[in-house]
Amino acid sequence: MVFSDHCHDNEILRFFIEHPEIDGVLTGDLLAAQIIQISNRLGKKIPEDIKLIGYNDVKTPSLLSPRLSSVRQPVKEMSEYIIESIIKQIEGEDVPMLTPYQSLLSSERRLKFLKSRSKNNY
Repeated sequence: MVFSDHCHDNEILRFFIEHPEIDGVLTGDLLAAQIIQISNRLGKKIPEDIKLIGYNDVKTPSLLSPRLSSVRQPVKEMSEYIIESIIKQIEGEDVPMLTPYQSLLSSERRLKFLKSRSKNNY
């Protein structure tokens, strides 16, 4: 199932009710925040019942409990590399092609563990 960034809670709620076997979700951080709230309404716990990973590393979900694990994409560094590469090409220089697996463009994983810092860590 693909949810848009502007998905309504009722759509997500209906999806989880119709598919109780779902035990993991990878989605953008803002939608992940909605999923945390809906999981609470359904009595499902993150991460025990539903594993949840976000991407984009926006600030809002960090205010939620449990905290969201999120993958930060180095957009600034990627943009700088692209601009430098275009300038080099305009000036006639050869620019090597990089694959997504090369370290310059790899995502920085900023995992904010889903456990609290209290004595009751799970």
